[in-house]
Amino acid sequence: MCSWSKPWWNNDLTNAFKEMRVTRDMAKSYFQYFNRQSKIMLAEAKQLRKKALALVKSAKHEYYLKLTEEADVHNMWNFRKWTNGK
Repeated sequence: MCSWSKPWWNNDLTNAFKEMRVTRDMAKSYFQYFNRQSKIMLAEAKQLRKKALALVKSAKHEYYLKLTEEADVHNMWNFRKWTNGK
């Protein structure tokens, strides 16, 4: 992790996205080589994408809960920006 990483990013997310990219690239190379798509490979890539996005959602949720539990009188209004969408 570096200083530019998202604070909620973790190694599980890195591994999930790496696995997703590898599977997607294999499906693309299969299509280029055989000139038709593999339904099995596409289904697996789609499943891994859903899994990775669900992991992102849960990581963000856990991070937000941790921050709000540690909130005090001085920094509690900083969380308003997140709930506003701005």
